[in-house]
Amino acid sequence: MKRALTVVLVLVAFLAGGCGFTDDDVEDHVQGEYKRARSLDIAGGAVAYTSSKAPGPVEQAITKKWKASDRLSDAQGVLLRYPQHVVSLGPNGSGTVIRVEPIGTAYNRYRDRVGNRWAWGPTGENEHGGGPGEGK
Repeated sequence: MKRALTVVLVLVAFLAGGCGFTDDDVEDHVQGEYKRARSLDIAGGAVAYTSSKAPGPVEQAITKKWKASDRLSDAQGVLLRYPQHVVSLGPNGSGTVIRVEPIGTAYNRYRDRVGNRWAWGPTGENEHGGGPGEGK
């Protein structure tokens, strides 16, 4: 009985303490782990950071700690989708430029690369809507 109570209390503390994944965690992680690079920001909300490591190891370090809901890799780099943000990784000399951007502005910047693969609504739901009609 005592052991069961301990397990329940630990679970309650875990859930009440906010130990679950939130989108802000990945943003905070990037901010805390990488060097801020204001000169590499992109107008419209893409906040830039740099690493001396190549994009592959940087991606592994970020996704090991904060699993992305999806990932796209192409010749321009890697896009990591989170509930409210996109983290983009690209080459920067021998290192990496990392940009964290809200979903709303990331849509305009990356829609040609991502196409319909990602639903771009603020909740991650498909924004094409339902019902009859063209253009969906």
